[in-house]
Amino acid sequence: ERLEDGPLLSLSLKSREMYPEYLEHLSAQSGEPVWLNDSGRFMSPLLNGEEGLLRSPPPARAGEALYFDSKGIRSIEPSLSDQVAGGWVYGNDASVDNRQLYSALQVACERAGVHFIEGKVTGLSM
Repeated sequence: ERLEDGPLLSLSLKSREMYPEYLEHLSAQSGEPVWLNDSGRFMSPLLNGEEGLLRSPPPARAGEALYFDSKGIRSIEPSLSDQVAGGWVYGNDASVDNRQLYSALQVACERAGVHFIEGKVTGLSM
């Protein structure tokens, strides 16, 4: 994501650094695989009217970021809206399959003694 240099970017970078170890631990606790797709390529399209952001690269410490104009970004993702003026592609980004992550979290929690209660919440008292 396109974050300004500051505390939130620092937290995000530290989280990205720690995530592979977290997933290994979660997989070990749950017995279920959670694969990290660390091939990068998170795309942040910019719409018409956001041209000021086009020429302003993200902070260097966030990692590789390449800018593509409207035609270039559509060569990567042809289904983008005609309103997209360009965008940044972040080469260091990673993702997980949320279904695998949820399943592993649920199993690990249950093994640790967590009991899930399903239903509609009608109130909360503390």
